[in-house]
Amino acid sequence: MQWNYRIRKTTFRYQDIRCLDSTRVILQNRSNDYIHANWINSADGRRFICAQGPMEGTVGDFWEMLVQEGCRTIIMLCALIEGWRTCSTEKRLSSIQEKCDVPVL
Repeated sequence: MQWNYRIRKTTFRYQDIRCLDSTRVILQNRSNDYIHANWINSADGRRFICAQGPMEGTVGDFWEMLVQEGCRTIIMLCALIEGWRTCSTEKRLSSIQEKCDVPVL
């Protein structure tokens, strides 16, 4: 497992869950090309992006990735309450979704 130590720790939600450099999604046309997301290949040849839910400071990067990679569907697997915190990602995604043609499941 490789790890790119140049990345600011504020760009990912959990410090112990890291991306592999060899399969990570790379944001194009920018100096900081990092987003906490990796490509996953399925047994039948389809490719998926697996990413942590965006935080307040990374929502723009998340949507940039979706547009860049031509994502048509988002499947969120998360609790709406994490420990003592309410997950505000759902509100951010749904407010932006109103302006885009991408279903959030």
